[in-house]
Amino acid sequence: MFKKPLSNLKSLSALRSSDRRKLKQRVMSAFNLSPEDGDLLVPDGIESVKFKSHLEELGVAYLSSDGDPLWFTIGKGSDELIPTIYTLWKKDDLLPFLSTPAAVIPILAGGTDLMTPEVVHHPPSLAEGTLVSIRQYSRKDDKVYLSVPLAVGRMALPSDQLTSGGKEQEKAVLMTHVWKDYLWDMGSKPDVPDDKAVQISGQKAESSQDEPGSGNQAAAISPPPSEIDEQEPQALPSDAGVSYTPEEISELLQKSLLQAITGPLASAPASNYPIPVTQFYTNYILPSRPAFPTLVLRPSSCPGEDDESHIDPQSISIKTSTHKSLTLFLKASEKLGLVTVKHPQKHSQQTDSLVMSVDAKHSLVQSHVSFLTVGDREAKAAEKAAREEKERLEAEDLSQELEIREWWEPHLVTVDLFKGLGGNPSGPYTPTEIRSLVFDYVTARDLINKEDQKYINLDELFSACLAAQPGGKSKGKGQGTGSELPKLIKRDDLVKKIIAKMQAWYEIRAPGKDPVPEKGQLKPIQVVTKIREGTKASTMITGFEPFLVDAEEMAEDLRKICAGATGISPIAGKPAGSGKEVLVQGKQAPAVVQYLMAAALMIPRVLCSLLIIFLAVFTSALPQAATDGVEYVELEPEATDASRSGSGGPRRCKRLAVRKEWRDLSATHKRDYIRAVKCLQQRRALNTTLPNKFNRFDEFSLSHSNAAERVHGVGQFLPWHRHFGYLHHQALRDCNYAGPFPYWDWTRDTNGNTPIQQSPLFDPVTGFGGDGVAGTYTPPTDDDGTPFPIIPEFMKGCVQTGPFANLVLHVGPGRRFTDHCLVRGFHEELRPSLSQPHISNIMSQTTYDNFWNSLDGLPFKPDSRLHDAGHGFTGGDMISFYTSPNDPIFFLHHAGLDRIWWQWQNADLNNRLYQIGGRVNYQPPFGEVTLDYQLPYPGLATPWVTLRDAMDPRLEPYCYTY
Repeated sequence: MFKKPLSNLKSLSALRSSDRRKLKQRVMSAFNLSPEDGDLLVPDGIESVKFKSHLEELGVAYLSSDGDPLWFTIGKGSDELIPTIYTLWKKDDLLPFLSTPAAVIPILAGGTDLMTPEVVHHPPSLAEGTLVSIRQYSRKDDKVYLSVPLAVGRMALPSDQLTSGGKEQEKAVLMTHVWKDYLWDMGSKPDVPDDKAVQISGQKAESSQDEPGSGNQAAAISPPPSEIDEQEPQALPSDAGVSYTPEEISELLQKSLLQAITGPLASAPASNYPIPVTQFYTNYILPSRPAFPTLVLRPSSCPGEDDESHIDPQSISIKTSTHKSLTLFLKASEKLGLVTVKHPQKHSQQTDSLVMSVDAKHSLVQSHVSFLTVGDREAKAAEKAAREEKERLEAEDLSQELEIREWWEPHLVTVDLFKGLGGNPSGPYTPTEIRSLVFDYVTARDLINKEDQKYINLDELFSACLAAQPGGKSKGKGQGTGSELPKLIKRDDLVKKIIAKMQAWYEIRAPGKDPVPEKGQLKPIQVVTKIREGTKASTMITGFEPFLVDAEEMAEDLRKICAGATGISPIAGKPAGSGKEVLVQGKQAPAVVQYLMAAALMIPRVLCSLLIIFLAVFTSALPQAATDGVEYVELEPEATDASRSGSGGPRRCKRLAVRKEWRDLSATHKRDYIRAVKCLQQRRALNTTLPNKFNRFDEFSLSHSNAAERVHGVGQFLPWHRHFGYLHHQALRDCNYAGPFPYWDWTRDTNGNTPIQQSPLFDPVTGFGGDGVAGTYTPPTDDDGTPFPIIPEFMKGCVQTGPFANLVLHVGPGRRFTDHCLVRGFHEELRPSLSQPHISNIMSQTTYDNFWNSLDGLPFKPDSRLHDAGHGFTGGDMISFYTSPNDPIFFLHHAGLDRIWWQWQNADLNNRLYQIGGRVNYQPPFGEVTLDYQLPYPGLATPWVTLRDAMDPRLEPYCYTY
């Protein structure tokens, strides 16, 4: 939750005495505390501050007079108070707790959730969603130690399921706040108090021994906190702390030596030898001890066959073995022939024995079965912590980006135009909204030219607008330019001319500052390289002031970056007050562009399309696609011959944008994509007849719902969804998403053994959030009168992690209009239908009819296939026949299907590019679909999108490939 910096932090506000008493009463009531504890945890002088998390969730933090965060709430209007680490250190029994080994704490601090195999102790009968704290578990000298709480989270599943056996590597606790996160950093950051030795009274403490990914489930039940007495350190009773005998310790040390020989020593060059025995023991044997010893060797003291008690690998040492000394252990290993040791001679200056070699071909080495080691766990934790720290630093940079918003308002003659179109004459509008309004009007009045559908017949309303002079008056007789106004115009040209007559506005929001709307069109920064005096090159930067770039700061930074002189002067040839020009010696355009897009100035990546690079003839050109991070494929003219689509068809593209799999997007593009989706969810619906609560995102679900029975289970299924994805992509562009359009390659999640729900697509930070939480959603039981009802067993619960945890949807499930959360219900059993063998079978089909039928399964086929498996695995809203676009994953899933179709087409372009087939209706009369079929997009696009137009993604308006 607080893995990245908080944004939109407001000023601290001191609580009035009455508000402080109310807060204290809430705390006492919620946690059953005494008035004394209430005073301790809600002290005098407490202050509040509003914030927004990196997941765009609103919250309120309550801070002590010393600045330490004590409590916080998450979610708009939420009343649930969550204690911070600072509060739990004052009263550590405030929440029930789970414990985990020391190696896991750095992983949690990196922002990940606690997995079931990482749980050592836990209380019984904790419900899913219960707030819990996490403590560090350790063993020293046969004593168990617990730290103070180091994390706060919610149970991801009932604690009894930690014992009853569930899915491997399942999440146990969804982390909310962790020691050393950004909420912690707001306070005084004191040292962690010392761990306390504990003893368990009257009940056996079980613990998880499962190696991550081993398939074994954690079995961990511990007494509640009240049964753990913090008192004088003493050893655990034998039934609570199962231990190894000295003989078993010796056997484990031998296994550790074998593990070292097959692992790190196998790749060690001969020049590494000889190795001093103390170094050999410290660097090779100790890190090779099993991380979960009881999975490698079952202790003889285990009370039962099903017991899975935890033994700390730190207890495996020479001192606790039968050898008692390292010398004796190595002599025993040398006797077995595993190592060769050179011992110091009498009166020799050599004081330490040396390991001269190891026998990697020994029979014991060859028969050794590898296991997860202590070193593996520590390396994984360190790697994850480093990666998370890198992401944190990147997030710090990205959180400082400028936010740009542009819009247009009706002005002069366009006021009457928008009244005639049925729109709001005062605006504001984005280009897509203007296009939609114009095209709806054109469709309603049948203004599409019958002979050439690329053109629109101008009626009086459009003609009056286009004929208007700059002052707003229509051209009178004899006032024209010598040419009559045309009676026809291309659709896109009409929209461009209308926008040109509207009033442009923009605003730029800097972190911590309120935006100020500015009239006029936002002009790009200009970077010009010129040759002066024959040989001297200079690079000039102008037009940067609107982007809040300081001239002196930029000049100083570029002086250091470019290692050349810089200067500042008024723009030559412009009136005073027109701005400044920063000059850099040399051909420095690439370095300047990189600087403007770097963290120092935070020009957003979405502004790349606005950053125009003016290069003189003598300068070297910049890479083609360096401005927006999208890769392009240049096309030969014959590669997109428009004649394939018939006369008057779409124009060919000069280059194709390369779509990318989600996990191949940069961190910036992932963040910008999620932000653009949330932008659609916050923008008013274009259809003004809908209630105010409906947004642009809802409109895609509405359009899909209204067209669903005409475009599923039929031959037009794939072309319809290709154009539907394009319309969604264009909407994201209006929300300033400039990156590649992502897709989901299911085989990257099904070709191994990792559960699909652990895919990066469902990551709560870098993806779309995880599974629904059981018990948080009740599916409707009424009949919506459709032939495709929802399936209750797939509607597990609300998504409570990730960027869409607090999403409120207004459409569905089914044909209903209900306000509800984003619902999911993962079904791993559909995995085979998303695997490579299944897709290979689809790709082997030789006709389009067989191809689409082999990927489109339920409810039109008796079995699950690729299309419905992606919906069914995700479950929830995705399983709704009508409103599956409620889940943002929908568009990545269908982009993946589109990719499969394009690969199939591309395998034999001459025969497959415009090959279509199959029924046109899913029920009698079935009919046969043709290339002239009109693809319907109710509320989103005009009905003149023919199936033929959607067959080739290399033609306008698509211009993409995979």
